[in-house]
Amino acid sequence: MARQRLFEVALLPPALRDADEIHAHIAESNPLNADRFVIELKASIRSLARFPKRCRVARESRIAGFEVRAAIFGQYRVLFTIIGNSVAVMRIVHGAQKHGGSRS
Repeated sequence: MARQRLFEVALLPPALRDADEIHAHIAESNPLNADRFVIELKASIRSLARFPKRCRVARESRIAGFEVRAAIFGQYRVLFTIIGNSVAVMRIVHGAQKHGGSRS
């Protein structure tokens, strides 16, 4: 059986800030739930090491000028690109946000 190819997954600084902001927002009403949510979010992101192309091409690709994919976690979209053997997570945005910007 062929060995499964694993990708290196990295969260870029904007995605790390997004995760921190999501945690802070949830923690305002439920600190324990905030910790659990972010742990599960990061586990979901780490799963992109296997078959990242399972996620659909995101609408942000048109604006970015390169292929951006979106993984869904709850109400959030994890926006990433694949570069060689690496997955670069660029942003984590609420589903109500358009193109990684403000909510509408």
